[in-house]
Amino acid sequence: MDSIPKEKSTRKKTKKNAGKTFKNVIAGEVISSMKIEKHIFYILFMIFLVIIYIGNGYQAYTVSSENARLEREIKELRAEFVSSQAKLIEKMKFVNIQEEIKNKGLNLQELKQPPYTVSADGY
Repeated sequence: MDSIPKEKSTRKKTKKNAGKTFKNVIAGEVISSMKIEKHIFYILFMIFLVIIYIGNGYQAYTVSSENARLEREIKELRAEFVSSQAKLIEKMKFVNIQEEIKNKGLNLQELKQPPYTVSADGY
């Protein structure tokens, strides 16, 4: 039974200390105390690290979104390449070339004999 009143009094002290601490922060007494003055360089260093951390996160987000955009563009270009390559292969087929020659009215004919080379030696 004795432990219950001690816990209640501890809670009240904690609430009083929290209220007092909050009042000191609002009043600016925390910054002017000697404890803070001793650690001001450490606090400034921590603030600097937080700023660097935020900047690093922003940079990582920017790089990530740029990477995703480039990956989408690569996929589109790859699809376009495959499509163009298929069209080119289709146009290069022998039957299609013959039809194109006939349609344009060119006077070209298929060779009946294999090609030969003319050389100075006569071979």
